[in-house]
Amino acid sequence: MISLAGTLIKPLARSANSNITVGTIFADGHATRTGVDGVDRASWAVIELDDQGDLVSCMCGVVPADYPQTSQAAEYLAAAYAAQVAAPGATLHDDCANVVRDFAR
Repeated sequence: MISLAGTLIKPLARSANSNITVGTIFADGHATRTGVDGVDRASWAVIELDDQGDLVSCMCGVVPADYPQTSQAAEYLAAAYAAQVAAPGATLHDDCANVVRDFAR
């Protein structure tokens, strides 16, 4: 397991070049709203699929407690972590219009 800025990342076993991907990457964020102050939590995940749609690798983590516990924050963190492991030629898919717009700039 790797810890980046207090965020737990759990990669699957992959090739020796495990920090770089040139494949198809999907990023997503999620938040649970409980209605109770201090209990809401957000998390994110990034997966890489091969051409047949099989899982190649994944990483996931929680949004740090000092960040907003919102799906928007989780979406941006997912895309940011995906960008850290993506090589030129990788394709990132995200379902958050704000993330897609901001990363296209």
